[in-house]
This record gives sequence, C-alpha cells and structure tokens, in this order.
Amino acid sequence: MSQGQDPARAVTLDTSTLDFGTCSRLSASEHKTVVVTNNTSTKVSAFFSIPGWQDPAGGPAKPVFQVFPESVDVKAGGSASFRIAFRPTKDAQHFSQLLHLRASMKSMRNFRLVPDNLVVPPWSIPLLACGNTFLHTNPEFAPKVGEASPR
Repeated sequence: MSQGQDPARAVTLDTSTLDFGTCSRLSASEHKTVVVTNNTSTKVSAFFSIPGWQDPAGGPAKPVFQVFPESVDVKAGGSASFRIAFRPTKDAQHFSQLLHLRASMKSMRNFRLVPDNLVVPPWSIPLLACGNTFLHTNPEFAPKVGEASPR
C-alpha cells in the first residue's frame, strides 16, 4: 500500500503498482481495478492525474493509461473503484508511468467556501503503472531486469 504524502493514511489505495504485462497495441488490455478508501470523517473528491508518455523518437506526449470514471466522490469511511486501462501507442516498447491520485475534501472544492485557517491541501498518492508491447518479438532480445542483493 502506498502512503504518498499522507503518513496518517487519511486516503489510501489498495495497491501501489499495476503491471499490465505484455499487451498488443491493436487491442484493448483488460481493465485493472484500483480501490480508493476514505478514512476521514468527511466526503472526499478524487481523480487521477495522468501524464502523457513521451515517445523517444519525438512527437507530442500522449497518455497510454486511461482511467474510468474521471472522478469519484467517496463518502466518509467509504470506498470507490477506478478502472485503469493500458492503451499502448507503439510496438516493442516498455511503458511505465507514475499516476497520481489527487483527493481533496469535497467541502473545500472552492477556496471561497472555507476560511483560510481551515484549508487542508489535497492528498497526492502515487500509483506506478507499467506494461509492454513485446507480444510478437523474439524473447531472446527482450531485456530482462532483476535485483541483486547486497553482499
């Protein structure tokens, strides 16, 4: 579980990593579900911030992960689900992006509604999403990554 900027765990995700494995760019990947839990005593509004993937060959950045729904309101003590899909744009590539769940108290959606001394900044909780498109390539040339234990 990821704590992000919230050591008190007021808002949590049920996982810190989503690995979509090997997928084709020609067909949609299976959605993966992420559950956000609100451990506060007030309603929270949450959404994911998704950066664009920058192709090393150039061109504009494009998102390769999609989140449904765009945002949710989570009642006090409740949970809600987001479905995340991997939509790669190129073959024979590894994709990895840090998505951020942004959550704020629903009552603070407008600074005019809250006195300055009661403003609580939004939470930002990271979620690492990754996948690849090495579906029909020779595994002999696919990179392998591992961790070596310190001696």
